[in-house]
Amino acid sequence: MQLKHENKITYFVVSTFIAQPLLSILAAVIYPPDFSKKFPVYDPNSIMLIICGNALGIAGLTVLGIKLADEKKILPAAGFTMLAISIGILLVSMFEISQVVSHEAYEKFYRIQASGNFLYLPAMYLISAYEDFKKWIRYIGLISSLILLTASFMFLFGNRDFRTLETISNIGFLFMFIIFFSWHTTFIQTAKRFKIRWRKINQTVRELETLPAGRQVSSTNRKE
Repeated sequence: MQLKHENKITYFVVSTFIAQPLLSILAAVIYPPDFSKKFPVYDPNSIMLIICGNALGIAGLTVLGIKLADEKKILPAAGFTMLAISIGILLVSMFEISQVVSHEAYEKFYRIQASGNFLYLPAMYLISAYEDFKKWIRYIGLISSLILLTASFMFLFGNRDFRTLETISNIGFLFMFIIFFSWHTTFIQTAKRFKIRWRKINQTVRELETLPAGRQVSSTNRKE
């Protein structure tokens, strides 16, 4: 029963971690943004695909955060929860440029997004405490957060070249997509190790059950 429950969690988290970057990439390919104007213009259908991907990403991060908290891995659990909140803020900001594209709309869009980016860095720092991740995966997370913070600070210190700001931000999001793809492979490997351990435990239990009661006691005493 526990193995089936773990499998369901793994399948859900992995599928959402694949869907989040995949839908964003599809949005950019099918509905490429127009950077030829003063403000980058995104097709409303593109934004809806991105929002859908982010919503799935939030769902996966929430489930993962609860799972790790149950395993007493408090720091990464908090990190994944904070990342879900950060992406939720990004999701809300996208509505500001979905219909009307203007200087005022981009001003509001970047102010909302900056608040999410400020949460993104500590989230990635806490996630880096997750020991199942390889070091290069942890570093990419921190690099992506620094890139997004660069765009946010440029905006806060007066830069209003939104094409440049969007280019920098999109580089940061590209690193985020790499992170999500890397995470899902890690969780698949972790699930496989859990399945192997679970099967060994069940095999040992079945072997003990087939032994006579006296031999079970003696076998248990030898192991102790």
